[in-house]
Amino acid sequence: MPAKYDLTWDGDNSRWRIQFGGKRYVISTRQLRKQGFECNDTKEGSRQAANRWWAIQRAELEVQQPEHPHKDAIDISEKRLAWAKLHEPSEVVELGQQLVAVKEQDFETDEPEIDDTWRAKLEVARLFGVQITIPEDCPRSVLAYVFGKSEVWRDRMRRTKNDLPADRTIAGQVVTWLATKEAQVHAGDLNPARYDNLKRNIGYFRDFLGGGNAVESITADQLERWYHYLLKRISQDSEEEPRWSRAYADTLMVTSRTFVRYLHEKDLIALPKNLKSLTIKVPQQKVETFEDDEVKALVEKATGQQRLHLLLALNCGYRSKDIASIQDHEVDWKNGTITRKRPKTADHKNTPEVTYTLWPMTFQLIKEWRSGQETVLLTKSGKPWVWEALVGGKLHSTDTIATNYRRLAKSLSITKPMAYLRKTSATKLKNSDDFSDMDWYFLGHAGRSMADRHYSAILRDRLAKALHWLGGQYGLV
Repeated sequence: MPAKYDLTWDGDNSRWRIQFGGKRYVISTRQLRKQGFECNDTKEGSRQAANRWWAIQRAELEVQQPEHPHKDAIDISEKRLAWAKLHEPSEVVELGQQLVAVKEQDFETDEPEIDDTWRAKLEVARLFGVQITIPEDCPRSVLAYVFGKSEVWRDRMRRTKNDLPADRTIAGQVVTWLATKEAQVHAGDLNPARYDNLKRNIGYFRDFLGGGNAVESITADQLERWYHYLLKRISQDSEEEPRWSRAYADTLMVTSRTFVRYLHEKDLIALPKNLKSLTIKVPQQKVETFEDDEVKALVEKATGQQRLHLLLALNCGYRSKDIASIQDHEVDWKNGTITRKRPKTADHKNTPEVTYTLWPMTFQLIKEWRSGQETVLLTKSGKPWVWEALVGGKLHSTDTIATNYRRLAKSLSITKPMAYLRKTSATKLKNSDDFSDMDWYFLGHAGRSMADRHYSAILRDRLAKALHWLGGQYGLV
């Protein structure tokens, strides 16, 4: 069982908070799931995940504390661990345990080093061109007995020492890759949240391989080791390494694969032949939807602009970000329609521009809450409902629509997230007798055939009829 840290549960916002070192740290259940922890939006259903998250955070924060009394020993242990990951995987577990022991100040020093006289003789011999090295096939136990562990490691490091420039190391290329991604964010070509996920994901890959190692060390064997590690994290659970979901492990594999291709495109490495074959199977998730009485309860209890948010989710399949970004020119204020591509896929060539016919209640409310600015829906203080930006390489974001929804859902003892409203409407269409072919268009997905992509007028008319039918199913038309 994870240690019971003094995290405080904030039920109104489905998040945990804790005060540490004069600063406040907060994590929501949604953020926990994004980081690969399995949990739901309840206190009991997220306590264990929050404890594990805080254990990781605290470990990282403690690294930033005053210098450890055994800093030099830690540096040596970390270098040895990085060496073993690349050259001697069988020693990784033992060296990892040694590193933990050093950090916890519970360790013994190496055996006595080789006598100074012998070291001097060896160095003189090397100085005069007599190359005396320890044979590669010499058993480690023999070396440790004769010379001591320190001399064994000194010889290992001497052979592999290369003083690589930063841009030839894995860590250096990660920095360069992320700089490119950050530039894409500022140019509007990449979502800030997507950048934040990539940064976190590639960090695991970098640390696993050893950031100080050369990029050329990324070989098929190293990729296979990484793949085995991900499979281990799926199947095993511990306080130090909590279990990852298959979906999250697959995301990490996809990110690392993208990075490896990036290095290959820069002519820094040869493309490992097993890059495509190392895949993680992710079973199709069962689509969970709202019951009709749950939808009715949410819409009836919601007040003000929140009711409009719920209706837009049901009527148009919109998520928080879609609702918050509706532009005034996208709304036909006379005929009651919204025509747009979903912001998430607006730059995708094959995704359709969809015209949604609004239900009478939806149209009435959007006219009432029209801001008069280009962004149609704003908070009472005139601020965006959903906001995210990359500042100094760090993601800053807020989603007030989702926050308000969680409060409303909690008051009705509903645990399903708002995003399921979109799935509920799509599922109703898919299961209907007359409109089972309209779910993809309703969701704004790319067409399944050439005909789907070119008969937009027919699709628009059919969706209008489908939405009228859908509103009737909810009792809203």
